[in-house]
Amino acid sequence: MRKSVKCEFFGENQYIYFDIDRLMQFEKLIGCSVFEVASAGRISLSVVLNGLMVGMQQHYRMKADEWGERMQKAFDAGYSLIDMGGPVFEAVVASGIFGKPETPEEIDEKKAPERPEATD
Repeated sequence: MRKSVKCEFFGENQYIYFDIDRLMQFEKLIGCSVFEVASAGRISLSVVLNGLMVGMQQHYRMKADEWGERMQKAFDAGYSLIDMGGPVFEAVVASGIFGKPETPEEIDEKKAPERPEATD
């Protein structure tokens, strides 16, 4: 199942998503695995631009230089690289490539101390 993330820097009702094909295309463009980028927290112009270009191709079929122009307009409007990188990384995680995200309840269960068993 495809999970998309809201990404409205360039227009209303737009979203970004990654499936296996898109993830492979993204990795090819950035020259390393998405795991390396995510684990290092590496946000760069190249990573964000290529992530948007690949992840939003259902909305736009543009080349990198055209995406650069769009990103510059977003910067001029007050958005930062971190603002635009957020949905890219969220969509990579939402793709499921890192496994199923834990719910808050599952996280709480792991944190809860074990109860000693009662003995009679």
